[in-house]
Amino acid sequence: MEVPETARPWATTEASLSDLTPFADWDPVLSTILSLRTYLFEHGAIPTWNYMLCGGRPELSVPFSWAYTWPSLFGYSLPPIHAVIAVWIVMTAVGFSSLRGLLRRWGADSLGASTGACLYAFSGCFAARFEAGHISVAFFHLVPLLMLLFEIGFARALAGQPMFGAALMTTLGSFLFMSAGLPHALMHFYPAFLLLVALRVAQTAGARGTTRSLRAAAVPITAHALGLWLAAYKLWPVIQWQLAYPRQRVMFEFYSETLKEALEKHAKKHSTTVDHVMEVCFYQARGEQAFIPHYEEPWTDGDPKEYPLLFVDHKSRLNREGRSANCPWYYEFKDLDPGDESWEDVAKINPVDGKKFDIGNGDRIRLTSPTGSIECTAKLWEGVRPGTVAKCYGQGHWAYGRLAAKVFGKAPRGGNNNDLIPAVYDRLSGSTVRHAGTRVKIEKI
Repeated sequence: MEVPETARPWATTEASLSDLTPFADWDPVLSTILSLRTYLFEHGAIPTWNYMLCGGRPELSVPFSWAYTWPSLFGYSLPPIHAVIAVWIVMTAVGFSSLRGLLRRWGADSLGASTGACLYAFSGCFAARFEAGHISVAFFHLVPLLMLLFEIGFARALAGQPMFGAALMTTLGSFLFMSAGLPHALMHFYPAFLLLVALRVAQTAGARGTTRSLRAAAVPITAHALGLWLAAYKLWPVIQWQLAYPRQRVMFEFYSETLKEALEKHAKKHSTTVDHVMEVCFYQARGEQAFIPHYEEPWTDGDPKEYPLLFVDHKSRLNREGRSANCPWYYEFKDLDPGDESWEDVAKINPVDGKKFDIGNGDRIRLTSPTGSIECTAKLWEGVRPGTVAKCYGQGHWAYGRLAAKVFGKAPRGGNNNDLIPAVYDRLSGSTVRHAGTRVKIEKI
């Protein structure tokens, strides 16, 4: 099959320098910024969903959670693509200048310091993460700033010079770092800062005494701790959630008194019975069986007469958190997934069903469920059982990037399985049961 020309952006001569579309490969970030702008400018509100993901639990590790953090100012002030590029440029400049200043303080000449800082700021790590849409990695450039501020404050303290300005800058830098990079930066570059502090204190203790070294380090360390404490406002939703839902038991219950207490309380509040609660929540268990591990028949959506095929949504061995859909190699090696084809988004059906529904290999088809429909290519494959249709999850993007979309911002490449899957959740845990079963019908286009 012919490889799309968009897979070779380096070969085209039609791209304009003012056209930022080829760089718009950060859909998780861009869509988040767009959501922030919509909430603020159309509804006059700042959303709190950056704290309340994963079934209502605070999730602060998501790198794209910009609400209530200073990077959101870029998103509110600029269009999404421009905001991302502006953040990256500003942070790269901070990292370069900070490390250059640090190397100069350590005795490097101007050319050597500039070269070292350039190798760091424009290294393959940052370039690769930039291409992958990891905008949170840009905030790692604040670590050299923290190191430089500590060196300045530590030296001034040893010399007995005024510390207010250095301490204030250290507090501000620490706040900016922690409020933007928590907790990803803690796992990567932040240990370098801690190592620098330990080595400088130990080095100075050998030359000037332990007491003097510790006293000199106490001021910049205290200023750093103050900045971290100020940034801890991000943790307040976590504290609120823990206070509202304290963890009362830590043991595993075969007969769950916790579930029984919760269901009985809920039933009493709504003047009904536990059995009725289980019924409206699509559970088969009644009575005491509801509080012990038991078997429930799989739940499926759709009338078997109208939707004769069971849809199987499976994952690709090439995906990493679903971001691979904008990489050329993902499509090039897609045939490594059993039954799939390179540069195609196929739905795999058994040849028996292909004959039954008059579907041939390579036909364009439409899959329709009670929820929605998608279009893709048919693949007759013995690897799926009759009565089912299997399709790999991950394609159908229209704004993820120049490869993920057939026409960026307008037409998707392939079909999005989510369009077929109903928004039905497990009523007790809040977790999704989208893989329990969705029935579809198939037709040739």
